[in-house]
Amino acid sequence: MPQKDNLEVSADNTSIYEGGELSPIKAIDLVNNEIAIRQLINEHNLTAINLKNKIDEINNIKSQTEYLKTSPFVSILTLIVNVIGSAILAIAANLMTSKMVQTNLDNKEVNTNFEMWLFIIGIGLIVISSSANILYPYARQWFNK
Repeated sequence: MPQKDNLEVSADNTSIYEGGELSPIKAIDLVNNEIAIRQLINEHNLTAINLKNKIDEINNIKSQTEYLKTSPFVSILTLIVNVIGSAILAIAANLMTSKMVQTNLDNKEVNTNFEMWLFIIGIGLIVISSSANILYPYARQWFNK
């Protein structure tokens, strides 16, 4: 098995530029040295890209943390809307069936527009409240551009 060299140095900018441990590069070495200047610019650009990626990752994690903090509030709000929608739906169904029974007994037509509107509103509230928990992360991203 080949033996490793004892030289295990973690190279970073401070160990290379301005008096570092590895073959140090001083500012005077960069004068009229186009290749060294290009390398320095490339290193700077890579560092800037890495910094931007890390900032984006931090913002994403902050956004996820915000979601975790606010999701209980959204769940409670959707619970309340869901209960209201269910109650409206139950009232509408009760009114519709009681009018149907009355219609069958009296043999005459009864206008059920009010009950139908209550029924539709109840279903709408239940659908909106049920989809709010699912769509909240997407809405949060849309609002927090």
